Amino acid sequence: MSATQKNHAQEKIAAFLKNSSSEIGQMFDYWVSLRRTRLLPRKEDFDPTKVPNLLRSIWIFRYERQQRRFICNLAGEAINMAWDQTSIAGKEIEAVIGKRNFPAVQERWIRAIETPALLYAMRLDPTSTDPHPFIERFVAPLSDHSGQASHLIGVSLYSVYCRMFPNTPLDSNQFRFLDIQDL
Repeated sequence: MSATQKNHAQEKIAAFLKNSSSEIGQMFDYWVSLRRTRLLPRKEDFDPTKVPNLLRSIWIFRYERQQRRFICNLAGEAINMAWDQTSIAGKEIEAVIGKRNFPAVQERWIRAIETPALLYAMRLDPTSTDPHPFIERFVAPLSDHSGQASHLIGVSLYSVYCRMFPNTPLDSNQFRFLDIQDL
């Protein structure tokens, strides 16, 4: 990679992570470190204990390509609590998030896994009846042993206040993708 290409990649990463929390940056850095020389890190290389302060907020969903569905493999306690569940492990994403949100989430997740791309999402809606009006999320694909994207790993940070976006308009949603080929 030339110096110009590296600079361009760094600019894209900076734009992707703009205004994100340090926790999102930490998960991004860990995901990048697992790639080594591969396009995607392998699921088997991911060790959630390497990001101990994020354990409560980490989740992994397996992608079943033929059926185009996502099944939860792992969810930290903050994730289970946010969805008012004892455990979402083993459940399809639609059963977790409901029919209303499912089409949009499925579309974003399929784009993340099939492109492959990273996804950053933020929602701020203080007028919502949701107990967590601020949500910040990072989603990244992991591969199987053959190198094919097979899982999505994410960190979801739920909060009652917005500590990172002081100038963000109320009732705001942001979704950013970063094509992994650009890294």
